[in-house]
Amino acid sequence: MNDPAVIARRRQVLSTPGHTPGSQSLMVHLANTGYVILSGDVAHLEGNFERDIGPALNVDKPEFIFSMDRIKEFMREFNAQLFINQDKHQADGLKLLPDYWD
Repeated sequence: MNDPAVIARRRQVLSTPGHTPGSQSLMVHLANTGYVILSGDVAHLEGNFERDIGPALNVDKPEFIFSMDRIKEFMREFNAQLFINQDKHQADGLKLLPDYWD
């Protein structure tokens, strides 16, 4: 999947291979928050994402870097926030249950 696949109104699956084959991220549009990208395996730590540093084990490092760049393009184009599911420091500052994003 090279182009974003719209799976439902305001939701897009983004192909982000490199760390693992077929890896995907999800971009959603929330009424009050705006666009949010759920990272999947394209980012593991916010600081590493900002500096284009990936994990040591990737099935295809150049493709991994390309996927990170692609997510950065979506972030600029849609003014999207990136939620990195494996970054505890970032997660500590996010709304978590019972709070929610809308």
